[in-house]
Amino acid sequence: MCIIEFASRLFVSVQSASELFNKKEAIHSMAGHILFLVHRLNTALEQQVRARMSERFGLTTTQALVLNFMLQQNGEPVCAVDLHRHLGTSKAALSAALKDLHQQGFLTVTSCPGDDRKKQIRPTDKAAALQRQIQEQMAGLEQQACRGLTPGQADAVKLCMEQMLRNLGGPAEDRSSRDGRKIQC
Repeated sequence: MCIIEFASRLFVSVQSASELFNKKEAIHSMAGHILFLVHRLNTALEQQVRARMSERFGLTTTQALVLNFMLQQNGEPVCAVDLHRHLGTSKAALSAALKDLHQQGFLTVTSCPGDDRKKQIRPTDKAAALQRQIQEQMAGLEQQACRGLTPGQADAVKLCMEQMLRNLGGPAEDRSSRDGRKIQC
C-alpha cells in the first residue's frame, strides 16, 4: 500500500486521524510503517520526476526542482542558501545542479552587490521558455499521486507532511487548508 492509499484511508476524517495519532498504542502498532511508506513514496516520486524530466528536458530531479522553484520567483534573484533551505537538498547536490544548469544556459549567476561570496541566481530566457512545460509535468505528477483523494484529504496529507518536516527540523511552510482553517495531524 502506498502512502497516498494509506493517507486516504487515514484521513477520511481529520479529527479521527488526530485522535488516532494521540493514542500511544496506535503509534506503537505503526512503528516504522509511516517511515517505510514515506521512503517508498519518495522513491516512486524520484523515479517519476527523473523519467519525466530526463526524457523531455535532459534534467535530473534536483535540476528540475531547482528550475521549477526559480521559475516561480518571477525573475527575482535567489541565493543558493535560500534554495538549499527551500529544497532541503544537500549543498553538494545543489551546487552540482546549479553548475550544470548554468552550463546548460538555464541560469545566470552574478555576485551580490557588496558581498562577492554570495551569488544571485536567476533563470534565463531559455529556462522561461520551458516554464509552462515543467510546471505541467510537476502538476501532472502531483495529480497522479493524489488521484482518488478529495481536496480535503490532499490538504490534510500536505499539512501532515509539513508538520512531520517541522517535527524533524526540516523546511516546511506553515500553510492552512484551502478554506483557511488549520488541520491538525
